[in-house]
Amino acid sequence: MSRFSPFVLLAITIVVSTSAPTAHSRPIDRIIAVVNDDVITESEFQNQLRSVRRELRARNAEVPPKSIFNRQVLERMVAEKIQLQRAKRLGITVSDDAVEAALRDLSARNNMTLPELQRALASEGVAYDSFRENVKTQLIIRRLIDREVMSRIAVSAEEIEGFVNSQNNQSSGVTEINISHILIGIPESAASTTIGSQRKKAEAVLARINSGMDFEQAAITYSQASNALEGGSLGWRTTGQLPELFVDAIRGLRSGQVSEILQSSNGFHILKLNARRGGMQNTVVQTKVRHILIKRDQFLSAKEARQRIVRLRRRIQSGADFAELARDHSEDPLSSINGGDLGWVNPGETVEAFEQAMRALPKGALSDPVSTPFGVHLIQVLDRREVESDTDVGRNKALAQIRARKSDERYERWLRQLRDEAYVEYKFNEL
Repeated sequence: MSRFSPFVLLAITIVVSTSAPTAHSRPIDRIIAVVNDDVITESEFQNQLRSVRRELRARNAEVPPKSIFNRQVLERMVAEKIQLQRAKRLGITVSDDAVEAALRDLSARNNMTLPELQRALASEGVAYDSFRENVKTQLIIRRLIDREVMSRIAVSAEEIEGFVNSQNNQSSGVTEINISHILIGIPESAASTTIGSQRKKAEAVLARINSGMDFEQAAITYSQASNALEGGSLGWRTTGQLPELFVDAIRGLRSGQVSEILQSSNGFHILKLNARRGGMQNTVVQTKVRHILIKRDQFLSAKEARQRIVRLRRRIQSGADFAELARDHSEDPLSSINGGDLGWVNPGETVEAFEQAMRALPKGALSDPVSTPFGVHLIQVLDRREVESDTDVGRNKALAQIRARKSDERYERWLRQLRDEAYVEYKFNEL
């Protein structure tokens, strides 16, 4: 996945797989890897290899040597399998309507209609059903990350105040940078000998880059970060969205230059500054949104609250008026009298799970049930607009950027912990 940063983006980065051969023509699959109580088969693996190879070639990136390439793709598949297993244990699902909404949004962002997207996929030899299933997988993983990682990131008032002050004290110069990243990870509670060997690996990678190896190629080949197969690209970030360790390292770099080796609790990092661009825009996107809230209490369980939201959602899909149902059923006393309307909402003004769901919704679409500390919500986005930011919005922007800054490291640590706790057995060493 592409991730991550898996959190800052709402666009879905998908590595699509072509359809597996039909059952009557397919030989019995070898098992390539065992992942807890599930397996990765050879046909799944070969499909993913073809898919990633096609993606790399589309970016004009060189495919690494077979053994390295196979290992990277298989590790990605293992990580995805572990996350899906975790989501299943937690009961995280995605409705067909949410998948269709994501597909329509993806089509629109590529200036296509949904039928045009289907034709484009067919021209590339990609089965639409496989593509759709991949979209569903990525949505499930994103919801898992929201619950397991993003919802647990705490930001103090002191952090926000310090961030706002530091931004105010900076000149109006460049505040956005495009960087790429290579991670050589350190296992939890690693011995000093292990840390030393990982540093030597990082030094060897940096030496290859300094000797002329393309950075993207080095990331694809050696990085242990979740975005390795994307060439380590982190895309455009404000400095506030990056760890201070990264910001300090790239401060003196020119575009195209590579940092020295950096060490954090996650491992050893190598950064490349791809480009810089102008100052932070003084605008913010507001969302006009309405919701229906069903609260959990000693008389109503979370499951029952969710079921009530599901029933209300179905009624709206069948033609019932959202505002009337909100007035009759919502347990938010402030908004229910207005048909659930919360008005224009700034970034950071709602709890994380609500904001994540709201931000991902196309205009007019209904969310799946969204759980927050207040209860279970049904959300509908009515409109969006860009406005000049004020001081309060600036603080909300600071909150969002500090969350983003913390998210990458937290995600990598969380994913490594899941991986360490999982039972993974590779069946064929030649892969």
